[in-house]
Amino acid sequence: MQHAIGSETGSSEDGGVRIHELAAMVRAKLDQQHLKLRDAAEQSGVSAATLSRVLNNKLPDTKTFAALVRWLGVSADLFIPAGNRTTTPETIEAHLRADRTLPPELAGALADLIRATYAGHMASRSTGDGADS
Repeated sequence: MQHAIGSETGSSEDGGVRIHELAAMVRAKLDQQHLKLRDAAEQSGVSAATLSRVLNNKLPDTKTFAALVRWLGVSADLFIPAGNRTTTPETIEAHLRADRTLPPELAGALADLIRATYAGHMASRSTGDGADS
């Protein structure tokens, strides 16, 4: 028996998978590669019916989640909140990695740049040097 990841709703508040982001990344890959569910099922090893459920924001079991993460070519950490709060850089990184027009190296470099810029901004705010805008 496979276990579902997180909660039924997949909300960040209860430590569950950010299913909406997973569904968005799956949808983006389908759209950008002009794939039908049947083609995506063949590529990912996940049934078309299960892909449809994920696209409708239903939580997959752990085996399916792992297969989808591999198929998307991203880290599972993008969908599993650290604590109960998603940071802005994490959200931006998820969107960058979902953009199949960006090479993975460029998406990673942009994510690193955003994290570093954000960290610098937060550090300057904590020392009182930054603006509160």
